[in-house]
Amino acid sequence: MTRSRITGLTDSEAYKQGKELDRLRRQAQVAAALAHRVRVAAARLRGDADGDQRELRGAVEAEARQAGVVRAAGEDARHAAVRGALDSAYQELAGLLAVEPGRARTLLRAVVRSRQEAITDVQRAVGRHETAVDRRTYAEQELDRARDEYAGAGERRDEAAEGRNAALADLQERLAAWATSCRELAFADPDGLADLAKSEPAVLDVIDAVARIVLDEITRSETAAEADLRGVRAERVDVAAEIERLSPSGGSRHRPRRAPGPRTARR
Repeated sequence: MTRSRITGLTDSEAYKQGKELDRLRRQAQVAAALAHRVRVAAARLRGDADGDQRELRGAVEAEARQAGVVRAAGEDARHAAVRGALDSAYQELAGLLAVEPGRARTLLRAVVRSRQEAITDVQRAVGRHETAVDRRTYAEQELDRARDEYAGAGERRDEAAEGRNAALADLQERLAAWATSCRELAFADPDGLADLAKSEPAVLDVIDAVARIVLDEITRSETAAEADLRGVRAERVDVAAEIERLSPSGGSRHRPRRAPGPRTARR
């Protein structure tokens, strides 16, 4: 009875509908879970897509900026090449860079090395030029100093010449006065002697010549005086002998005294 009732219940339309409803409810739950997972995955994918889109926009913008930098660098390189007289090399490298980058880089390094060597040569030439300019400036300064020293020496020479001329004039005046007032030496031309004042040897020669004349005269005078003195002495001896001979007492009391020896005249 119970089994049949159970069988009747399970075979009933209501039970079958309830069972179908339960199955549909489970399917709805599975579908809801699946839909939730899909929504989560879609949101994640949408976020990834948004991130990728932002990265793409950033990459595009970076590429645009880099392209601008490349263009600016190209313009700078072109202007530098023109300034450095390398415009033909720039055109060749620009054309070769698109098809053979490696060869273009090798050629660029060779061009840069050649230009650096040329710049080094120019720098050396400029250095030599600057050294020459420095030496010329130093020589000009030395020349100016030499000119100043020469001008100063000329002024000192003129002052010395003026002093010498003044001293010479004073010496000529004093020499003429001395020659005129000198009693021992007789100068025929005192002014002529004064004119020789600038040459000491010439003055001494004239004075020596006049002194020799005076000395010769003194020598002759001394010689004559000595001859006269000898004659007087001889005459005195004769007179004394005569007096002694004529004296009654034999002249013993009137014997003449011995004559003094000759004296040399003062010079």
